Amino acid sequence: MKINVSRDSIHDQLVATYQSLEASLLNTALLESGISDAAQREKVISSFLFAQGVVLDQSWFEEQGARWYPGVYFSNMPHENLEAATVHLPSEQYGMNFHEYAQGAATWAIENQENPKAIEVGNAHE
Repeated sequence: MKINVSRDSIHDQLVATYQSLEASLLNTALLESGISDAAQREKVISSFLFAQGVVLDQSWFEEQGARWYPGVYFSNMPHENLEAATVHLPSEQYGMNFHEYAQGAATWAIENQENPKAIEVGNAHE
């Protein structure tokens, strides 16, 4: 199977949107867990996303005696159709910037918590 791979700048834009979506999901979970203070939620979201971002942007972990470097890709097709998709990997120019975007995503989630359609999301199997 040959997959069409892209390493252009769209990946960086998708990182920002995806991380904002994650921030929104975490904000909702914190609200549902009884954390009503917006400043506290923003601090937790920012802290988590920054730490997660460092892992994604700069870290490796060991499994089965090998080093693995986590990353995030984006595709224009569902996972089961990757052979027909374009898979977008981090661009050489921008890399991955999850840790750098963490605070902005946290702030965005708090500011947009009343707008559930701020990022349109759907089910790949619908």
